[in-house]
Amino acid sequence: MRIRIFSSTLLTNQRGIALLYLFILFILLGVLLSAGTRMIGSTVTLGKIRDTKAMLERDVETIMAWAAKKGRLPTSDEYPGIFGSTPLDSWNKPIVFAYYSSLTKISTGGLCGRTNSSVTCNGQDIAFLLLSGGEDMSISSTPGTSGVFNGILPSPQQDDLCRIVTLKELQTQAGCFGATTGGLRIVNNELPGGCIPQKYLAQLFADGGVPPVSFSYTNKPSWLTPTGAAFATLSGNTSDASASSYTVSVTATDSAANVVKRSYRVNIMPSCN
Repeated sequence: MRIRIFSSTLLTNQRGIALLYLFILFILLGVLLSAGTRMIGSTVTLGKIRDTKAMLERDVETIMAWAAKKGRLPTSDEYPGIFGSTPLDSWNKPIVFAYYSSLTKISTGGLCGRTNSSVTCNGQDIAFLLLSGGEDMSISSTPGTSGVFNGILPSPQQDDLCRIVTLKELQTQAGCFGATTGGLRIVNNELPGGCIPQKYLAQLFADGGVPPVSFSYTNKPSWLTPTGAAFATLSGNTSDASASSYTVSVTATDSAANVVKRSYRVNIMPSCN
C-alpha cells in the first residue's frame, strides 16, 4: 500500500509540473506574439511615416512647378485641382495646404514681387506649408486646415508631419533672382543729357515689385521738377541751368514697401549747336 500511495503521489506531482510548464509556455508564447505584433505594427507605422514624408516632398515640388509656371501660388480652392483631387497621406487623410495670401495674386506681387511674408517661423519668411496628422490621424499643429494663414507659425507638434517652404526657397525655385525677373528695379541705365536753352524731359521706368510704384528724389538740381503719374517724369527748363554735369538720385518704392535706389548723371551742354 505504501508503494501505491507513493506512485500515485509521484504521478500527481509530475502532472502538476507538466501543467506548470505548459502554463509557462503559453505565457511565453503570448509575450512573444505580443512583442511580434508590436514590432510589426511599429514597422508598418514607420513605413507609413516614411511614405508620407516622401509624399509631402513630391507635393511640394508639384506646387512649386505650378507656381513657377503661373507666377503665383494656388489658392486652397485651386490646390486640389493641381493633383486631380485633394492629396491624401498614408492614413488616407487630407494633407493640409496653408499659405501666405499675397503670393496667390499677381496684383499683390505674385511669387517674385515680395521681399517678406506675414507668415514667419523661427525668424524666416514662410511661403506655404503642407501638413499631415501622422499616425494618430489628427492634426494638432497650427494651422489645422487648408487656407490663408498669417502670423508666427508654431513648431509642428511631435506626431504631425510637416513640410515648410520658405519664401526664399520658393523664389529660388521659381527663378526670381535673375537680373530681370521679379524683384523691384529701376529699368533706366542712364538719363538723357540736354542743352541750353531747350526744355529737358526724362522718363523713369520701374519693373517687378508690387504695383503701383512711385518715385522720389533725394538729390537733384533745382531746375528739374518731378511731374506726372507717380513722379516718373523729370522736366525742366535748361535756361535755368548751367552747363555742367548734375547728379540725380532716384528712389523707387512699391506698394509692399520694397525700395530700390539709383543715381544718375545728367550732362547739360552750353548750346545745342
